[in-house]
Amino acid sequence: MTKKIDKQKVKLLRSLALELIESDERREQTVQLLDEFLPHLAADIENSLHEQEAKLLYEIFTEQSQPKIRVIVKLKKLEHEFLIHLDSKNAMFVIGSERTGETASNAMDASNALKNNLMKFKA
Repeated sequence: MTKKIDKQKVKLLRSLALELIESDERREQTVQLLDEFLPHLAADIENSLHEQEAKLLYEIFTEQSQPKIRVIVKLKKLEHEFLIHLDSKNAMFVIGSERTGETASNAMDASNALKNNLMKFKA
């Protein structure tokens, strides 16, 4: 029963966060990032960093009515978080800090930029 409720909560939070995105194009790119690119990225990172017992988790959420995606890489001895800003005036996606983060113009570019950052953890 609680698993079903948790899934419903996740779907509701996702819907609310997606509704806060101001343009259809940005919303479509965000859905593509969440549903297509991040699952593949998670598998790639977990395979590439398997010696470090890598786990890649991600979620869409809102903070002060601003939608974001949180990506967490968990390794044996380290856990690191990356934020992807979804409401930037500067670019479709901003990875890291809103002011100094890496920009991406589409879901594929965001996934590739994130992969480059995550592969820095490779021993």
